[in-house]
Amino acid sequence: MPYASEVPAPGSTDQFATDEIILYGVKLNAVQNYARLDLTEHVNFRPAQETVVLQLDLRYRMGAGGFNVLQNNTVVIAAIYGYAFEGHCFRPDKTRIYAFYYDGPDLPAVGCGFDETGPLASNSYRMWRLKMRTPLMEISAAVDTAETLILDANLPGKRAPNTYDSRMQMSHRGGRLTNS
Repeated sequence: MPYASEVPAPGSTDQFATDEIILYGVKLNAVQNYARLDLTEHVNFRPAQETVVLQLDLRYRMGAGGFNVLQNNTVVIAAIYGYAFEGHCFRPDKTRIYAFYYDGPDLPAVGCGFDETGPLASNSYRMWRLKMRTPLMEISAAVDTAETLILDANLPGKRAPNTYDSRMQMSHRGGRLTNS
């Protein structure tokens, strides 16, 4: 049994809110108003000397005008490695990329094993305190072959449980759902 000092816990602060989630991760748009995901090693259809990136930015439009880029002090695009809720630390099954509005302070991470002791750099762990009802956008990207992403992902045992209902099927006439 681990000692209490070995169990990661959220950082000790004098703030506590029952509807708060603390996200721990790296801000991908810390330097620019966009985030870049490097896909070079995963994309085999381009020459080896080329760099391939996916560039993400969030934009808004007022009225019928053009789209404007949201600044990185208003919106966060982050790779999330862990979170804390009600005094407990959790790790997702894989790194998650989220975009969300955040106009709070840019805080170095404290707690859950993500403690930053040095000065805050662009690739430092950060923490964001969000209310449970804060809107988030999860950005999910997978790079692989068509066989892996389509065929293998839909094999029995790998599909979502709600796709196994055998009583409902799509009719080929009129697109109606029918009970078999």
